Amino acid sequence: MLGVIFWGILFGIVYYLGKKNLRGSILLGALVFSHWLLDLLTHRPDLQLFPWSDYKVGLGLWNSFLGTVIVEGLIFALGVFIFYKVCNLQSKSKIILFWSLVIFLAAVYVMNLFGPPPPSEEPIAIVGLSQWLLIAWVYWIDRAPRSLTC
Repeated sequence: MLGVIFWGILFGIVYYLGKKNLRGSILLGALVFSHWLLDLLTHRPDLQLFPWSDYKVGLGLWNSFLGTVIVEGLIFALGVFIFYKVCNLQSKSKIILFWSLVIFLAAVYVMNLFGPPPPSEEPIAIVGLSQWLLIAWVYWIDRAPRSLTC
């Protein structure tokens, strides 16, 4: 938890230095920390509060497959709803890009639920690092010209 607080503060500072938007900086820092709170809900007791601490927390939602799918599905749907309402998706191209991202993320989630387990740590690391491409995808949605048609 302490590490996530550090990263949230750092992210907020970097955003503030670039955009000079205090409200946005605080919001983004809080969103970074919210990931830990969501992990607290789903993880088994494996989340450390402080580095080198033996005390670990987690409410263990993952112990229930159905509960996990329902709660994570609701969190995902809420995130999609908020993003759709907040972002300016007035053009056909932005709407197509947005829904293609939502479908892709949902498909990956379903494949993680029902697909075979990964063979080793290397594929997990590659997929984890490739998640930065999702940020580029959202940036692409945000920057798509209004006149672009598909």
